[in-house]
Amino acid sequence: MNNLEKKQMGLRIKKLREEKGLTQEELAEILKMKNRATVSSYEAGRSTPPSDVLRNLADIFNVSADYLLGRGGDDEFVTPPEDNQGAQYLKLGGR
Repeated sequence: MNNLEKKQMGLRIKKLREEKGLTQEELAEILKMKNRATVSSYEAGRSTPPSDVLRNLADIFNVSADYLLGRGGDDEFVTPPEDNQGAQYLKLGGR
């Protein structure tokens, strides 16, 4: 994974975290990390999450790992977990 891809993944993680209303500390706690420094490193594109963390992030944010890796495109749709009707969709990456 090159630096640009790391940066793009980091931006996706940050955007999804903020949309979910989580702080870096809260996300680190959910991921059972010692502190937020690792989450910060992912978001800044300084490091990439290992495969187990990537799967956990995908589950937390209800997206595919491919989306986080930049292989899913900006037009990927997911159903928000809090949506009981299942009729509304959240467009990730949309403007």
